[in-house]
Amino acid sequence: MLTTSTVSDVTGDSDEFNSNVNAAIRVGDWKLITHEQTTGTWAVPPELSSQLTKPKASENYQPIWLFNIKEDPLETKDLSQTYPDKVTELLRRLQDYNVASVPVVYPECDKSASPSRHGNLWVPWGEPNWRDFVKSRT
Repeated sequence: MLTTSTVSDVTGDSDEFNSNVNAAIRVGDWKLITHEQTTGTWAVPPELSSQLTKPKASENYQPIWLFNIKEDPLETKDLSQTYPDKVTELLRRLQDYNVASVPVVYPECDKSASPSRHGNLWVPWGEPNWRDFVKSRT
């Protein structure tokens, strides 16, 4: 089982991807998930509940999960221990994306956007003719 303390051992990099961040990446048939399924629980889709049994909950925290979604589309068998090189490759790709990503900017709340001001409709309030749009819908 890969744990947070062994992630740097897997990647060998000092600037590896922080596996405590909720993230996922899919490359080909492989999907890597970090900080997901931390309790080891898995929800069986209702339409498959008669065909599948829920895997036993993991007793240990696991921040990294690797699945071959072609062979295991329901993501029930973690392969992170079996394919550590694939884990390393996908963690490095996540780190590359993380380094190159643009920081999230949350704009100030624009109270004029509230649907309560426009007949309880979401409308293009910033458009020059938004009042006409609201009138035509109410």
